[in-house]
Amino acid sequence: MCYSADARFEKGIIIYKDDEVIRDTLKDAGVKASDISLDVVNPKELKNNPNMHPKYFSFDSQPLDYIITSLGHEVGLKTEYPTSSLIKYQIKILKSRNKVVKKRVRRAVNQHSLLDLLHDAIRLGVITHAEMTAQLLGNFYVGSATDDAMRKYLDTLGSASRPDNVALSNEA
Repeated sequence: MCYSADARFEKGIIIYKDDEVIRDTLKDAGVKASDISLDVVNPKELKNNPNMHPKYFSFDSQPLDYIITSLGHEVGLKTEYPTSSLIKYQIKILKSRNKVVKKRVRRAVNQHSLLDLLHDAIRLGVITHAEMTAQLLGNFYVGSATDDAMRKYLDTLGSASRPDNVALSNEA
């Protein structure tokens, strides 16, 4: 990534590491992987299982460095890019002798599942446990039958102590 003196983004490179995004990007651009020399990294699996999708992201751990091969393109201060900007990138990252740095680099270039992302968000303090609980409750609890029953129950308990409200409809 490149920034100007005023810390504004000017240009950079995006390297895709999610194979589904790579396939969608190639499909949307109308580009074949073979046209840009992007290799399929799971040909044996494709022969055994024809329903499996091809994978293009490659991460190799060599003795001295990590090698990442994937689809990418340059980005800048515009919102649309020509299909000709999609090319195969190969990135070599020198391995560090420091085990902590080596672990962070390896984790950064691996593909993450949704649970990995959630774990990182909580562990690194990006979001708090309370925010996570509120989000999960909002997605799975609010508007459900359990939510309706709980609201009616709490309304009934709250109205029992007030003289102007009747707790049950059969009481006079």
